[in-house]
Amino acid sequence: MRKNFLFLLLLTGSVLLEAQPTELITRQELLGQQLGKVESAKSTFSQQWDFDMDVPYRVHLTIVETDKKKGKTETMEYRFNLADLDENLVREDTKRDLKYVTAGVGGKQNMVEVMKDGEQQNYDSEVSLLVSNSQEADDLREMLRTVIPLAKELDKQRLKINSYDEMISWLNEHITDYSIAGSSFGAALKVHDEDALIYDYTFTESGRKEPTTTVYTYNMADLDPYDVKLDIRGKAITVKTGTERDQRFITIRENGEMKNYDDEISFQMGDVESARDLSEVLRLVIPEAKERRSKMLVPAPDLAAALDAFQAGLTNFEQGGDKFEQQLENGCFTTYRLQETNSKSESTENSYEFHLGDLTANNLAIKVSGKDLFVVGDIKNGDNFVKVFRDGEQRNYDDEVEFRAAGVENAKTLAFLLKQVIEGCDEQQQRLMALSRKGTLSDWLVEQVDSYKDPHEADYEQHITIDEANCSLVFNTITPKGKGVEKIRYEVFLKELNKDALAPHVSGKTMSVELKTIHDQDHVKSYKDDEVEKYTDSFEIRVPGIVEARSLITGLKELLEGCKE
Repeated sequence: MRKNFLFLLLLTGSVLLEAQPTELITRQELLGQQLGKVESAKSTFSQQWDFDMDVPYRVHLTIVETDKKKGKTETMEYRFNLADLDENLVREDTKRDLKYVTAGVGGKQNMVEVMKDGEQQNYDSEVSLLVSNSQEADDLREMLRTVIPLAKELDKQRLKINSYDEMISWLNEHITDYSIAGSSFGAALKVHDEDALIYDYTFTESGRKEPTTTVYTYNMADLDPYDVKLDIRGKAITVKTGTERDQRFITIRENGEMKNYDDEISFQMGDVESARDLSEVLRLVIPEAKERRSKMLVPAPDLAAALDAFQAGLTNFEQGGDKFEQQLENGCFTTYRLQETNSKSESTENSYEFHLGDLTANNLAIKVSGKDLFVVGDIKNGDNFVKVFRDGEQRNYDDEVEFRAAGVENAKTLAFLLKQVIEGCDEQQQRLMALSRKGTLSDWLVEQVDSYKDPHEADYEQHITIDEANCSLVFNTITPKGKGVEKIRYEVFLKELNKDALAPHVSGKTMSVELKTIHDQDHVKSYKDDEVEKYTDSFEIRVPGIVEARSLITGLKELLEGCKE
């Protein structure tokens, strides 16, 4: 028998790479001939190797063990796909008086279906064939190492699906109801929004006293084709697919009740072959969905249109008994208002004043917290340029803004539009930095500084005097202190100030413009209650907000430029 086996092996070896079904059939017939009865001290084993002629890499192995004394039999059945085996994991094993050739599944995945006397067992990661001696083991091991690559080549040719629509049709047809060990399960994939690539995967488990129906709503383009994995544990077969960057973009409802957003979807399948195919189709369809979505993302024609679209996207909505009302006002220098009303009709209103151009366009994030979604924008360089109010009362300045989103797709749309808005407002802000002013520059600066009223210190005063002829300025502050006031005065020659260091500065609820000397030298003469104090390297002029801060900085820079030596 060995000579015939080796002769046929040589005949068929030359056409291995052609991966023809007839070749695999021939080889498997030879392999089946290698399996015979095997005797141990206590039992006799008979083995039968069957396969599907139409799909020859799907194998059904039956091993019947008969007890020599009692005549009792035990039948083990193994169903598996040859393409799942790894030719590098084919080995010879010995257990007491029995010798085996064992083939393992690649990645040690449990993809071998096991039945014992007709009752399904847990899936296994390997299959073992019995042989009578070492020579038979060598022959069988070599045969397995040649049929496995051939099966892999044929398996690659099996799923001939080319277009996105064909892939979706395949998913609709193959994600279906199934039964395992007497338990019934319902599964279906339906289009939720075809134009937006959104789908609903519905899974119903009927084995419990009360059926549980879970609906996963997801965008096919959000999934990660490199994170598709087949997971088999016990008798449960699952294809798990995560989102890109583990973003929790999957909406889950259980028996109609919304659950927390998640970053992974689990497709439950009834058999390994269906799960294998589903994994492959998902790896094909996800990149196609991403390509389609990339063509849908068309920017607004201009800044005004982008602002209008972003404002329209900040919708009012209800969630879990809570109501959210929000609006964006006044263009680039904006006020964002958010009113939250809970199920007890208790309301809180937050508002945020800031310049949209101050946000970092390339650092926008979609934040997910349980069932809540936000689009988060942070101020460049982490500066606290967001003026915050709660129920009309000013709070400390902040360095970020969170916009409420009504769902995953709404959040993605808001983030896409906000990036364009930020870039447009930033560009607009740069163009408008040159301000139109009445009177001389000095008069305008004096008016801006002297007219400031601090909402938190009603008696605070500040005054500036500019001597353009001598290129100097004097800045005075009057601050309430105890029962009296504290007077501070700063005197400095303009040539000593660093125009490139002019910057807004935030402390709690107060914004100011900081003026610093060149190289941080102590060139600013200071007085306290008309008594000379030590020289210092900086002082601050208070302003109502970021817009006034930027205007004042522009004017001061112009003043310093005019006093260059």
